Amino acid sequence: MMYWGLYLAPLMMLKFIQWESDREGVHIFRVNAALSTWRMQRWLHNVYLWYIARWKDWGASAGPYCITLSPTQQLTERTWLHEKSHCDDCLKYGWLMPFMYFFHSAWLWLFCKDKHSYLDNFSERKARAAAGQKVDFTKEEWPHGEDDRWAWW
Repeated sequence: MMYWGLYLAPLMMLKFIQWESDREGVHIFRVNAALSTWRMQRWLHNVYLWYIARWKDWGASAGPYCITLSPTQQLTERTWLHEKSHCDDCLKYGWLMPFMYFFHSAWLWLFCKDKHSYLDNFSERKARAAAGQKVDFTKEEWPHGEDDRWAWW
């Protein structure tokens, strides 16, 4: 409920995201990149632009019983299986899941210099395995080069 109340509900009310469909009991939302912002307050317009900018390198995010897709991401079978694995983690670990995910990434970044905070995160490795995607990456294969170990900024 925390994910729905603190993330999805406010974004739906602001029309930043919209419901798209359901699949196997999971609600699928899409980020609304075509939102008309001319009537928004200046601060809200800036928040929307910041939110859309966060999605430039992301395909999707998941929470309990829900998946949010970027404006351009197609719901392929691999994307479905990958994000469904994240949904399952959220159901298994409950409200601890976002903290476990973040702290594992922070641990990798701070103490494991040969690991990538996103690619080597336990949840991402599990999700890629569930989707039949590549699990292990060399430093040369990291998205932004071998010096970019932190994925979120």
